[in-house]
Amino acid sequence: MDDNQGLNLKEVEQWMDQFLEDPFTTFLDEAMFPVYLYEMCETYLIEAQVPTSKLKNIDIYIQEQQSIIIQLKNEPTISREIILPIQLQENQINYQFKDQVLQVLISKKME
Repeated sequence: MDDNQGLNLKEVEQWMDQFLEDPFTTFLDEAMFPVYLYEMCETYLIEAQVPTSKLKNIDIYIQEQQSIIIQLKNEPTISREIILPIQLQENQINYQFKDQVLQVLISKKME
């Protein structure tokens, strides 16, 4: 694996510890909408239980090549930021929406 694309195991462990120990995660899940992050061999999966029935009410975008923003366009606008330990590009991200569950799949491979 190229050093520019490789992940340092210590950095990934720190990132996971920060994500799991974040005391605001539960608060944000209750105050806004729940977000779950899963790591698989070749992808990350973000699942968000959103209180809307229409995909047009949801924006998904990359911020600073390091995080995914899921924003609901209702009154008031609410959003969640999910920081990942990889640099992100638009072509790495796919999503689907069904029964108020948004699934965002992020490939770990740079294209």
